[in-house]
Amino acid sequence: MMLKKKINNYYLELGKKIKELDIDKIVKICEYLKVKIKNKNKIFVCGNGGSAAISDHFVTDFNKSLKRKSKRKYIARAISLSNSMSLITAISNDINYEKIFTEQIENFYDKGDCIIIFSCSGTSKNIIEICKYAKKRKIDVICIVGFNNHKIKKYSKYHIAINSNSYRVIEDIFQSVMHVMQEI
Repeated sequence: MMLKKKINNYYLELGKKIKELDIDKIVKICEYLKVKIKNKNKIFVCGNGGSAAISDHFVTDFNKSLKRKSKRKYIARAISLSNSMSLITAISNDINYEKIFTEQIENFYDKGDCIIIFSCSGTSKNIIEICKYAKKRKIDVICIVGFNNHKIKKYSKYHIAINSNSYRVIEDIFQSVMHVMQEI
């Protein structure tokens, strides 16, 4: 009986937090990404842990599914800064873990590119570092964070803060937001 109650509570919170999402803001983000894709700008994506997996999933779907679904009308140039374990560990070992995203984006970004950050806390040093780096170089940042964190909002063109302290709920909402972003 205890397990059933835990499962029900999880789904209740997930449903409640999904209903709290600002759909108009998600639509604006989708429209913004559509322009980036039409302009052939790159869309960088990053996160740590489960958010890194979501970043990689985002890139997979954007680069493959969006192109096929739109019959090649929209060809995204999405790049995950979270997917090269060898590069991340080399930067971490030889330079600094805080620089794992900035060292990569430095090699690839062009004017007009943007970055999407998925982060449950929004407080990891490498996340703060990429936000500061992007702001200095006028790279637009879309932050999708949990814990109702507004600390990195100052770096963001668009900012969505999920008011939950549950990593599971936050990451499931990240996943759903990532999926609806492909409706462009």
